Amino acid sequence: MQGKNKKIAVFCGSAKPINRQFEDSMKKFAQKAVEDNYAIVYGGASVGLMGTLADETLKNKGEIIGVFPKFFSSNEIAHNNLSEMIYVENMAERKQIMADISDYFVVFPGGFGTFDEMFEILTMTQLDFHQKPLILFNDNGFYENLYLQLKKMHQEGFIRDFHFSAFAVANNVDEIFELIKTHKTENDAQWLGWAKEK
Repeated sequence: MQGKNKKIAVFCGSAKPINRQFEDSMKKFAQKAVEDNYAIVYGGASVGLMGTLADETLKNKGEIIGVFPKFFSSNEIAHNNLSEMIYVENMAERKQIMADISDYFVVFPGGFGTFDEMFEILTMTQLDFHQKPLILFNDNGFYENLYLQLKKMHQEGFIRDFHFSAFAVANNVDEIFELIKTHKTENDAQWLGWAKEK
């Protein structure tokens, strides 16, 4: 079975989006992930797109693991019905655990925290801590401007070719799963040497 025992970490907003298209896409993604036998790893919240992801995964009898900072518990936003909840002390530990236990990363629309998580993974790929694929989901054109900025950084020499290939862009949910199966990252593990040459 495709995806059996593989985990997809999903980075997304904890706020309720104005554009309901993002919620519809998240539901379709969760349904497809369960159908293809992937487990989901996410930030553990019950609100916003994060809550939509968790609820839809559970509704379809899928496995979903939350990684949730303890200092948020008093806000009562932690999801109470997950397959597993891992409580951590801080945001850095949250990102590290999500990176360690996941096989793939998918970035849905979100805010500061979503960007922080995405760039952490890309930086870890650049430094050769792992070579796990990251898929940027350009839902309804949400990440077009970010992609142009990343492309500009590449053109100006701040991102090398094989680091620019550390992520792929999907424009619909079906493309996400195609890229999960086919996208490969490339790295010569020589970033520091290359940086010195510059």
